[in-house]
Amino acid sequence: MICSKSDLPTDTAEAIDDNYLRFLGLCSHEYFHLWNVKRLKPEKFSPYDLTKENYTELLWAFEGITSYYDDLMLCRAGLIDANRYLTLLAKNITAVQRTRGHSKQTLAESSYYAWTKFYKQDESAINNIVSYYSKGSLAALSLDLHLRIKTKGRTSLDAVMKALWKQYGRKGIGIPEDGIEAAAAKVSGLKLNNFFDKSIRSTQPLPLKKLLSHAGIELDFTAPHNALDSGGVITEPANTKVKKIKHDLGFTYTDTPTGLRVKQVLDNSAAQQSGLAPNDMIVAMNRTKPSKSNVQRIVDLEKKNTSIPIHIFRDDVLHTLQFKIEPAQKNTAYLHPYSPENPTFKAWLK
Repeated sequence: MICSKSDLPTDTAEAIDDNYLRFLGLCSHEYFHLWNVKRLKPEKFSPYDLTKENYTELLWAFEGITSYYDDLMLCRAGLIDANRYLTLLAKNITAVQRTRGHSKQTLAESSYYAWTKFYKQDESAINNIVSYYSKGSLAALSLDLHLRIKTKGRTSLDAVMKALWKQYGRKGIGIPEDGIEAAAAKVSGLKLNNFFDKSIRSTQPLPLKKLLSHAGIELDFTAPHNALDSGGVITEPANTKVKKIKHDLGFTYTDTPTGLRVKQVLDNSAAQQSGLAPNDMIVAMNRTKPSKSNVQRIVDLEKKNTSIPIHIFRDDVLHTLQFKIEPAQKNTAYLHPYSPENPTFKAWLK
């Protein structure tokens, strides 16, 4: 593993900062892989053939379940408290929600087409693919909570992983494409076809809000407070008066001395409707030179359902577009743990 010096703690550090926490999460992730991937592995990967591409629909489990447990284990080990863990979870929910790909590509497809799509991303990736790491971890969370709730705490994803080890890992046998679903059904005694059809083989939203509520956690999506806001934990009910971003940008960019270089344009966004495209250079917005520090303020000063002129260079030709002013997307996840004594909550994080 490679990390920067800033990821490591100093002698004077009194707490785990975000950089060190990210490094600990990586260590936890790779350590978990000793079990989930090194020993538990897809039947289609057994034996490994490193001379060619290998295809499976199970990467959502082998990477997603590992991604689910990496931060969870830090909490269970006592390195971080529940609120710190829930903050990490909220940020992951936000990351998935902010892509358009989660409504276009299933987790099974994301897993299978990893070689041709996930590892060959272009500027349209944000609109067309979903990460089997990020959304896979949320599917694992959903499965874990679903099992805990439906069996009244009798079983969980922990038990499923142990069963997979006994049936496959300990014997050095690869897991068939339906093996994880079969193990979950056998361990729990539940009919899970509908759950997996919706979570893994469809683009329907994961039932996170409903499942988390059973664990005493409220999930709410709001507009971000600022450009750096990626979600977190609130200890009191959401305050609707907190200042938030008002209007949608709908594009990502690189800040340059000349202006903003467009990197990605989100589907069905104000930017797309205005005609912006990747690699456009925005040199003026409403007669003002845009930068990272002022671009959001430029659009937030306007009234919704209006438009402002923007000037761009595309292939060295100057164009004028009308940028539509539309409400900001409610795509930022905040978690409110309102019942920390909830038995599902306590059993899940212990």
